[in-house]
Formats: sequence, structure tokens, C-alpha cells
Amino acid sequence: MAQLYAVDVPGLPRPDGTDLLQLLWCPFAHDEDHLPRTKVRWRNAADITDPLDAAPRPSVIGDANYLPDPCVLRVGRRERKLAAVRGC
Repeated sequence: MAQLYAVDVPGLPRPDGTDLLQLLWCPFAHDEDHLPRTKVRWRNAADITDPLDAAPRPSVIGDANYLPDPCVLRVGRRERKLAAVRGC
């Protein structure tokens, strides 16, 4: 579903020896909430020696709405400035 490389997300907390976050989900409703089951995996990108050109499509899905459209997420850092509050 999503992959984030640590180099693209400065300050992303992660386990030692990892630099790739993968968010996966199963395209079927599970549990009492009837939501897809998710899984988070941390990996070392160097261990992936034969990457796929495209994400595989499951042969069977529970709901077509559970399959995301391929896209690119642009990650950036936003600075927030807080105004001083007077009279407190």
C-alpha cells in the first residue's frame, strides 16, 4: 500500500538497521469493524535484491474499494509558528 524510505522522511523514527517502512493491507474485511487488516514492516532496503517493477494485483479481492490507485506522496516538513498570547 505504501513505502517510505528514511532518506525521504527526515526525522522519521525507526528501528536500528532499517531504512524502509512498508505499510501493507489485506483487501478483505476482517474483524467486527469490517475493515482491511493492516501490517507495518520495517526493512533494510539493501536486503531487497530483486524489487518488483509494479505492485502485484491480488487475484481475489473482497472489495474493489480496498485497492488503492498508484500515486506518489511528496513528503515535506512544515514549520509552525505560534503567536504569543498576551494577558495570560
